[in-house]
Amino acid sequence: MPSNGWTYEIFDVIKGHVIARVELDDVDRTLSPARQKAEAVHVALEKRMSLIGANLNGISADEADFSHVNLIGAALHDATLRRANLNGVNFCGADLSRVDFTEASLIGARFCGAQMAEARLCGADLRGANLSGAVMMNTDLTAAELNGAMLHGALCTGAIFDRCDLASMASFGADMDHARFVGAHWRNIPLTRRPIRVSGLDYNVTLLDEHIVVGATILTLSDLARLDEREAAARGGVRALRFIRGFRDVIESLFACKDLVRDVPKVVV
Repeated sequence: MPSNGWTYEIFDVIKGHVIARVELDDVDRTLSPARQKAEAVHVALEKRMSLIGANLNGISADEADFSHVNLIGAALHDATLRRANLNGVNFCGADLSRVDFTEASLIGARFCGAQMAEARLCGADLRGANLSGAVMMNTDLTAAELNGAMLHGALCTGAIFDRCDLASMASFGADMDHARFVGAHWRNIPLTRRPIRVSGLDYNVTLLDEHIVVGATILTLSDLARLDEREAAARGGVRALRFIRGFRDVIESLFACKDLVRDVPKVVV
């Protein structure tokens, strides 16, 4: 006798009422609850049902394609989304605690205000992602691609940035106390700590372990002392040289105390 299938209900994470009912077949009954939830999400997305604020805790959806889905305020803690396509997903305000995003594609995803404590983002592609204001305590970003990622005001206490290139990551106001940077680098320059950025001047200035970045020009302290017009033209222009000379005392002072500085507020001149 043919089966009539069965109905899976997706609930609102706060109010607890049903926000989506989808029909699954009898084969899905043999799946684990985490996989059943993933199948229900697939069906709901095919039917263009809203998953804003959905309770998706513990979902198992490795290699799934949830690109450009709106998951504002959803709860996905303890979910597994390894190697999933999550490009452009809106996770703002979502609970992503302990989610496994290993090697997931999260290009342009939005995580503003998301709870991401102890999430795993190892090898994840976060190019252009917005993590401003996210809570990322003890989050593992080992070897993540952070080109163009924004972490302004994020709470990254104890986060792991091992083997990450931080040159194009924007993190003004982020709290990175006790963060780890083993094997991290700025382009090809090794780092042992978070770069210090000073903005509000004619050029942005970034202080690395033993280097200073002025705009796109990378210098050492000895370079700063001996830079002449000819070399300045080759490195970034005479205007940059004049800027460096004008603010040399400020730059050298910041560099001298960089081990005591966690973040530098904007300088207004």
